[in-house]
Amino acid sequence: MAEERNIELRSEKVRSIVGKIPPAVDRYGIAVIGLVLTAILVVSMLIPYKETVSFGVRFDPAQSKMEGVATMEAKQAGLLKEGMPVSIVVMGESVEGEVVVVSEKRVNGKYEVRIRTSDNDEITIGDELEARAVVTEKSWFEVLTGRRRTIIGKKKGSS
Repeated sequence: MAEERNIELRSEKVRSIVGKIPPAVDRYGIAVIGLVLTAILVVSMLIPYKETVSFGVRFDPAQSKMEGVATMEAKQAGLLKEGMPVSIVVMGESVEGEVVVVSEKRVNGKYEVRIRTSDNDEITIGDELEARAVVTEKSWFEVLTGRRRTIIGKKKGSS
């Protein structure tokens, strides 16, 4: 019958040193981790996140120099609402406009969105131009948590 041997690999002194957590790491480590997480949370509440929709818009100068038409898939068209501001890039410059109409029915498998320029800006280029609409402007905190941030003592819309 084989004897079972209990071999001790480390002395009592070595085990006591290896098993000890240094008090500074124990005390300050948790506090540093907490401060870093709090800083990340505060910064995420301050950094804005703009969700945008980019699409092509075509102006027909023969019909209207102030109104263009964009055709897009349902996912993009569903994000746009009437009166929403739109930025149109014309030869490297930005022209402001707004969404006038979002069609409820598909035309050739896509939805039509009518865009009108603001301030009587006329576009005489018949090519497709790049347009961008800001759908939402939230902070990273609101995007990640799905909650609106509240400022203590103030309600939304009050000053």
